Amino acid sequence: MNVTPGAPSVPMRVLHNEARDAMLIGYTDGDPLREVIRFEMDPRRDLEANLEEVFEALNEPGPRLAQFEVVRRYRAERNRSLSKGDVLFYGELAYAYAYAVAGAGFTRVYPTRESITFR
Repeated sequence: MNVTPGAPSVPMRVLHNEARDAMLIGYTDGDPLREVIRFEMDPRRDLEANLEEVFEALNEPGPRLAQFEVVRRYRAERNRSLSKGDVLFYGELAYAYAYAVAGAGFTRVYPTRESITFR
């Protein structure tokens, strides 16, 4: 999110879950996912710290996170808050890791490419 120019970076894609009951029961295999934003993260940081920062930034960002261009762009595009069942796709498509927002924290998931609509 806050990557220094010229520093290493890894893509993070935010996928909203479009299943009707996803916010209630969370992600289930085959749920339709739609990419709503893509940005770069610092791979030298702990993965859990990166996931938590994205969750906070796309829900109720404090002053430190609200300043980031990606947060302003996410809101300007009128996206809803990141919710249970949504998926964070971390890395290049060939070797990415997917994590669904759970009731508490994140759960590793394995969505198929057919279930994802990319931008």
